[in-house]
Amino acid sequence: MGIKVVKDLVHGYIYMDKEIQRCVDISYFQRLHRIKQLTCTLLFPSVNHTRYEHSLGVMKLACDFFDRLKNDFLKYGKTEKELENLKNHLQFAALLHDVGHAPFSHLGEKFLDKKDILLGIKNILNDDEIFNDTFISDSIGSSHEIMSCYAILKVFKKYLPMTIDTTFLCRMIIGNCYFSQDKWAENICINILNSKSIDVDKIDYLMRDNHMTGEIAPSLDIERLLASVSIDKNRNLCFIAKGLPAIQCVIDSRDLLYLWVYHHHISVYTEFLLGEIIHTCIVENKLYRDRFFSKESIVDNLICDDDVYSFLRQVYIEEKNSSRSSYLKKLTAQYFERKFLKPIWKTIYEYYEFEKDWILHKYISDQNHLNNILQDSDRVKKIETAIQNKLGLERGDIFLITQHNKFYHAMNNVMLEIKIRNKKILLADLLPQKNFKKFKDISFFIFVKKEKKKEAYQSFLDEIKKLNS
Repeated sequence: MGIKVVKDLVHGYIYMDKEIQRCVDISYFQRLHRIKQLTCTLLFPSVNHTRYEHSLGVMKLACDFFDRLKNDFLKYGKTEKELENLKNHLQFAALLHDVGHAPFSHLGEKFLDKKDILLGIKNILNDDEIFNDTFISDSIGSSHEIMSCYAILKVFKKYLPMTIDTTFLCRMIIGNCYFSQDKWAENICINILNSKSIDVDKIDYLMRDNHMTGEIAPSLDIERLLASVSIDKNRNLCFIAKGLPAIQCVIDSRDLLYLWVYHHHISVYTEFLLGEIIHTCIVENKLYRDRFFSKESIVDNLICDDDVYSFLRQVYIEEKNSSRSSYLKKLTAQYFERKFLKPIWKTIYEYYEFEKDWILHKYISDQNHLNNILQDSDRVKKIETAIQNKLGLERGDIFLITQHNKFYHAMNNVMLEIKIRNKKILLADLLPQKNFKKFKDISFFIFVKKEKKKEAYQSFLDEIKKLNS
């Protein structure tokens, strides 16, 4: 088995040696062909790209970043042999970082039991010290990242080269850096794949999602970005000044994709519908969560989008042919027949103007007051139910859907610094940025029947005014 070449839509040619092919060719990895990257196909019909090509793209970018850092690694004392070992680990971690994704990617992730997956990992490792050191707390690693670690330990380990340290792979996937300064090179590998600012996982999904949605955001200049990556005197990964235009494009691209793709009102609404249909099927015992959203279903049964979609389509047909009226019937008709409810506002800009009016007319005292309400799902549900009852609507005729805004400069825990004249300066202090800070980290939409929009809005105002009194 020689070198295999794959022509990728975003990165061009991607090369795979026999050891990479050994992992790619097994059914556990091929499953990713059937896990779509995004769930907003009702808005963007061309977004049919999958976790399979994303994983290959992340692997290529990870190797490219590592190769650009080679001279810096050597300068700080790493040998050629050590670099070969590090790159090999990074390559496999990048390739396998998404093998644990549930059906419907991040939507399906909400139905995974993270504690159960961690328990499965603990049982496989059978070493409390290694487990506690690698998976240090519940806050490290998302559910799908933890699930990827489980899949690597349970299945992929036997297909990996004998020299591969799977716990190091897991650290890279969940973004858990070592405390020891002796592990500085390993920590650089971790940050290449999974950091709070710019990493190859983010870069690939931004490039891929942007391309598949019609180039809504600026294109990324990968060559310039690669030319700016470096290792500073403290042996940390950093970017130097020549990369400023490329870094700015990464941030602009991310913000615009969140604004016009991931947080588009139709994306938010249809993803909510899909999740609510699944949740309702579980509550009504039509669907057992473990059948589609468990470590066993993913690793042992290779469950994918098609399996869940086929099941939900059958639920829709049964509900449509039923003479009874039900919440599930309303949900499935809205999703499968595009009988969409209408939003009272469509963009965060409109929402912000509405919010200013609510403060001006004393429906709410300030943004923080409203945010406190939105972070309490029970209170949001009570408002929704109160409007529903006041307007004589049925369950499923109105939704209040909250969303967490993830614009770059509204994320307080992300501190991207640029190295200029041996000093590190915050990117926000160097370049003029779009002021997304005026938008709080949480907002919401109201979806309702078209003919009830005006009444629903007034009823909403009445309800939030009660909470402010």
